[in-house]
Amino acid sequence: CKRICRCPHSPAADASQGEGPRSSTRGLAWRGRKLMCAGVAGGEGAAKARERAVLIVDDDHATRLLLKATIEGLSIPCRILEAADGDTALELAGRTRPDLALIDIVLPGSSASGVLLCERLCRDSRTKVVVVSGQANESIVQAALSVGAVAYVRKPFSVDDMRVKLAAWLSD
Repeated sequence: CKRICRCPHSPAADASQGEGPRSSTRGLAWRGRKLMCAGVAGGEGAAKARERAVLIVDDDHATRLLLKATIEGLSIPCRILEAADGDTALELAGRTRPDLALIDIVLPGSSASGVLLCERLCRDSRTKVVVVSGQANESIVQAALSVGAVAYVRKPFSVDDMRVKLAAWLSD
């Protein structure tokens, strides 16, 4: 911990408690699978959380803007990429390897349909794919889930519910 705090591995704790660096876990907290300074785990420390890449794929500009604003409202640092069609989405995904992809199934004017896009994105085990669509029927949803999508969210969606889900998907 590079800042002055009361965690066991800070300079202040070493001097005041007579303990060596990292000699106990007092003042530390778990964040995901990592043990770190409680101040950092709470979001206040010098260390920054890893920036997540999120790919939003939807032909509707308003939906992309709403999803982008919802993600930006989270306390998780994210780099947001947008695509209006499957072809652009595949190009962006190939360059950035997103942590999360929010994709619409119906993508007019694209050679890569939503299910094909879902299948290709799911090939990278680091990318969680979530289908966000109002047009998908049950068989299309099942096809997307069977190729690896982690969830299906029906449009229109509640922004509050989406915020909770996004935080969970991005926290792993």
